[in-house]
Amino acid sequence: MSSTATYSAESQINRILNELDCAVSNYAAIANRLSGSRVAAALAGTNDFSMADGEYHLRIARQMKTLAEEHLVPIDWRRVEKVREILTARKTQARPVPFTVIFIGPALFKQIVSGKVETTTSYQDCAAFKVPMTAHAAAKLLDGMGQAGVRFTTITNEVRAPETFVSKLADVGFESK
Repeated sequence: MSSTATYSAESQINRILNELDCAVSNYAAIANRLSGSRVAAALAGTNDFSMADGEYHLRIARQMKTLAEEHLVPIDWRRVEKVREILTARKTQARPVPFTVIFIGPALFKQIVSGKVETTTSYQDCAAFKVPMTAHAAAKLLDGMGQAGVRFTTITNEVRAPETFVSKLADVGFESK
């Protein structure tokens, strides 16, 4: 086998399926793209996938491997519909994107309105800073305004839409001079 063939999508998928103890027929049904016989032919080396199909099938195989590694019990790959549902659900779930928040005492900084500092207890409503240094600058300004117990930290386990992140101090009411 040439080194190129060793790294082909087909050979990588075969290795993953062997590790998972998953039959090609079950894999083909889970991947749900191309016929089972077409997938079997590609994985047997008699009719390689197109570039797009190879990328798709390798992505599915890797998702299956990740699923298996994250669960400490064996997965019954014959339960094609259930496995497909799980993979689809995992794809649609948002992964947390880190953001930095400022605490003022036990509360989260939200914004400044008419010179008054507003706080909240919600990670969805507070000021979520994209860049920690911007949060640091805001914390220093808040401390200079006499706010007690000002500190900032990066949050990594909360899901929040990145488009709601604060990128500049003016976004949360600090006046630029």
